[in-house]
Amino acid sequence: MVKDMFLIILWSNARKYQDTILADMQTRFANVKTFEITWSEQFLESNFSRFFEKSICRSEIEKKYGSDAFVVCIVEGNQTKISDAICRYKKIIGSTDAVYAAMSHKQVNRDITLLFGKNIEDLKQEENYKSAELVRIKKDLEGASKWDNLAQLFYVLNNSINYVVLRNYEKLPNDFDPSIHGDIDLLVEDLGKILWSTNAFKMFPEKKTSVAYYVPFCSGNIQFDFRYLGDNYLDKKWERDILRSARRYTPPRYSDSFVIMSPVNQYFTLLYHAYVQKWKIASDYPNKLRQFAEKIGATYKDDPKYSMLQLYDFMNEQNYHVSIPSEKEGTLNWQNIKYTDEYLIVRLKYFFTRELWFYVGKVPKKLKKILSKSF
Repeated sequence: MVKDMFLIILWSNARKYQDTILADMQTRFANVKTFEITWSEQFLESNFSRFFEKSICRSEIEKKYGSDAFVVCIVEGNQTKISDAICRYKKIIGSTDAVYAAMSHKQVNRDITLLFGKNIEDLKQEENYKSAELVRIKKDLEGASKWDNLAQLFYVLNNSINYVVLRNYEKLPNDFDPSIHGDIDLLVEDLGKILWSTNAFKMFPEKKTSVAYYVPFCSGNIQFDFRYLGDNYLDKKWERDILRSARRYTPPRYSDSFVIMSPVNQYFTLLYHAYVQKWKIASDYPNKLRQFAEKIGATYKDDPKYSMLQLYDFMNEQNYHVSIPSEKEGTLNWQNIKYTDEYLIVRLKYFFTRELWFYVGKVPKKLKKILSKSF
C-alpha cells in the first residue's frame, strides 16, 4: 500500500459542497480517485451500523450523514497534512459528521474492503480505479445480506480485523462442510468488531453468555464460536501472543487464504484444550497432536501425566497460567491439573471467582428456610 494514502467520504449531507471540496483536494493531493456509492434502502441502517461498528437508527442517519448516494475519495501523495484538509472540509460543510476520514493504513484497507469487496491493492487493478472521472456504483457493504462463501468472508477478515482460526482449519475455506465439521473457532482481538464485520447473530439469544454465533451464508447459516482477547478462554498473555505470532495460510490447490496459529501454539493450545478444558479427549485429537508435535520437534504421548507436565513446562516458561473459565466455558479437568504445581493455586482462584458466589447466592434461600421452620 502507498504510504501516504487516505480515504475521505462525503456523505450525502455534504454533497452540496462536493465541487468545492473536490477542487481543493486536487490542489492538496497528487492523485484523487472518486466513487459515488449508493446503498440500498433495505440495508441502509445495517450498512451504516457495520461501517461505524455501532447501532445507528434511520433518524440518526438522516440527521448526521444523509441516506442518499455518497462520494468516496481515495487520495494519494499528500502535499499537506491530511488532518488540516479534514478540518477545512468540516468547516466548509458546517458539520463534523457529514465528512469521514480514514488516516491509518489499517483503517483505509478495512474501509475499502467493506465498501468495494476488494482491498486497496486488488482495487487498484480494476479498470474503474484507473478512471479519471467519478465512477458510480450501486453496492451495499460486503456481506450485507449473506456471504457467498467462506473464502469471501475470510478475505474481508484478512483485511479488517486481527483474528486467528484456533483449530480444525484443514478443510477451510472451500472444502468445509458444516454438517460434518461442525463449527469454526476463532480467536479475535475484539468481539464487537468481529460481530459487525461478519454480520453474526447469537445462536442462542436467550443465553447472554453463549459464545456460539451464526454467520449467514447463501448456503445456510454456519456456526462460529468467537473467543476474544481477555475472555478467560486462555491466559490473556497467551491469547495476545497467539494473535501476534499468527501467520497467513493458503491451502494447497487454492489461492484463498486465512490466518492460523504458529506451529508451537497449534500444538500447545490443542494440548491445553484436550487435557485442561475437556473431560474426555476427542477421538481425532491424538493423531492431530502427533502431527503438530512433529512440526516443532516435540513428542506427544497419549498419557495425561506426560502431556500435562509437558504443557505445564511450556506455560511456565512463557509465564502463562491456567485460566479460570467463566460459566459459559464450563469447568476444568481437575484430575489432569493435579499433575502440575499450580493445582492448589488454580483451585483457590476457581473457588473465589466461581464457587464462592454460588454459595453466597444460596445463603438467603437457606436462611429463609431456617426462619420459616422457626416460626
